[in-house]
Amino acid sequence: MKYRIMPHNVTQTNIRSRLDSFLPDKEQDHVVNFEKECVEFQRGDRVQCRIYVGKNKWTFGKISKRTGRLHYEITLDNGKICRRHINQMMKCHRNVPVQSDVELDHFDYVNPESDSNEPIQPRQENLQEPEHVTQNVRPRRNVRFPQYLQDYDLN
Repeated sequence: MKYRIMPHNVTQTNIRSRLDSFLPDKEQDHVVNFEKECVEFQRGDRVQCRIYVGKNKWTFGKISKRTGRLHYEITLDNGKICRRHINQMMKCHRNVPVQSDVELDHFDYVNPESDSNEPIQPRQENLQEPEHVTQNVRPRRNVRFPQYLQDYDLN
């Protein structure tokens, strides 16, 4: 099917017409291969997960379950559970130790009560019954209905 459309004078490209939309494309540039192999994680794999809160961009965790073809649920080292796309995760090739938010090795704290061998007994407190508490009754404001409702009994 032909129509009288001349190529552009300067660029020598064909100008599209409405008839061109009926014809199939000669080149199919966009071909998606859904059978393509992608990275897969197994349950319990140690991964780095992208986080979007705070200064650190990546945190460590373990895969807890697969929620979709490309989505996984990750249990982070701090106990939180997040769901991430496969593009937001990286596999840890070496065993990275579990990191806690607070390093306890930096504190030289010794609990003085733990040195004694005496059993810990609960404190005995004399709990008194609370006396009858009277509630303060706050004053209510007077409610005035609009003028156009004066003819009706609203109580």
